[in-house]
Amino acid sequence: MAFVQIIPPGTGAVSTKADFDATLYQTVLIAADVLAGAETATIFVKVNSAYVPMANSAGTAAGLTATVAGVTLPGGVVYGVTKAATAGACGVFGAGIPIR
Repeated sequence: MAFVQIIPPGTGAVSTKADFDATLYQTVLIAADVLAGAETATIFVKVNSAYVPMANSAGTAAGLTATVAGVTLPGGVVYGVTKAATAGACGVFGAGIPIR
């Protein structure tokens, strides 16, 4: 399993959803490398060309934080990712386990 870049490392916010095509994967891992403090990256699922916020088990928007820097998600869909402005050059990356 190798990581691919979803959002290149940088300090600026990325508000346009960057796609991660997980359609050929059974499971994927999406991770950010340098989130600190209250910095976040938010994950969406693409449904009929529209992005719907993913929700975690508590019903709040799924995302990455300084304390939860990676999440495992089901494959078979396209995810979109945004990132808040960050103090360090933070990137977001994805990796998948192929469907067999």
